[in-house]
Amino acid sequence: MVNQIMINRGFLTASPGTVFWNVAALDGSQLMRDVIADGVFQHQALIPETPWIDMPALSPFKLEYQQQAESIVLRWQHTTPEHVAHSLVYTQYGDDWHYQIYTPDVNWLKVNKTKEGQSLNAVKVIAVDRLGNQSPATEIAFK
Repeated sequence: MVNQIMINRGFLTASPGTVFWNVAALDGSQLMRDVIADGVFQHQALIPETPWIDMPALSPFKLEYQQQAESIVLRWQHTTPEHVAHSLVYTQYGDDWHYQIYTPDVNWLKVNKTKEGQSLNAVKVIAVDRLGNQSPATEIAFK
């Protein structure tokens, strides 16, 4: 299964993902579950966008921040929070981007100004609806 996932990711660049028809191999094997969870599926993922289903376009979040000594507190709000299923938050330290997906009840985050010796350069916050469609990013640069 791991090899199939890696082949799908490596050779099929237009592939939207992997579907498991029968997950029986995962039912009785803790080793297989650990290999998948700690390996190829160690990062959170959203469902693919479904722009062909008619939904109102999401507006971007309003993003505010407050600097503290060693961290920055981010707060985001949406004009139509009932349409937001997830918040997608990207942080850039040095040249590397990292992301985290949050449920709609989370609307603030405290991020460190440095991570592994790299300074925080930017933050992006994106609203995601229940069909995986994303709003434009709201970005703050810290250079």
